[in-house]
Amino acid sequence: TSVLVITISYIGASTTGSIEGYVLDSVTNETLKDVKVTLVSTRTETLSFELKTDGKGQFYKSGLIPGIYKLTLEKEGYIPQGGSIRVQLNKPSRLEFELEPFENPGSTAGPVGKNAAASGLALISDGKYEEAIIKFTEVIDQAPLNPIPYFYRGLSNERSEKYEEALEDYRKATELKSDFILPYKRSGIIWAKQGNFEKAIEFYK
Repeated sequence: TSVLVITISYIGASTTGSIEGYVLDSVTNETLKDVKVTLVSTRTETLSFELKTDGKGQFYKSGLIPGIYKLTLEKEGYIPQGGSIRVQLNKPSRLEFELEPFENPGSTAGPVGKNAAASGLALISDGKYEEAIIKFTEVIDQAPLNPIPYFYRGLSNERSEKYEEALEDYRKATELKSDFILPYKRSGIIWAKQGNFEKAIEFYK
């Protein structure tokens, strides 16, 4: 697995915070570059930042307005992770996240499955959600015990406004990996969109 360490720091009477972190491969102890780190303010989703680790596995962002931010971590070959961080004045915080390998022990995915997964991710980026659903279904057929294709097919269904199908895919992803945070959060977002805030809160506990 890989460990991401984030430090939120403040200097003097500054009204903004900064984030710096680095990613290490816990097996080789080498730093990982090109890990995508996305920050989105919960106050307004128009306030977002996308960072990538450099050749030394490090990243840095200053000028953050205090508040709560949704954070996601993505790198090809690893299970995406997500969570929330609270940026507060004069209260430095240090957070750690783990990125796990794409394939779990029960996965049967081979090179074809990985190629299909890469194609599916590209289709999501291009907004071709129906085609992405087909691609990730192919991956699921080859790796039925891997939670990742269920998550991304769920995301494709969600963006196609097929909410029931998305919720089922997210449920399956968390059934296969109970500590997989992102499917829980996406499920909560769907319930909130449908006006069922009581149900949505259950996925944010």
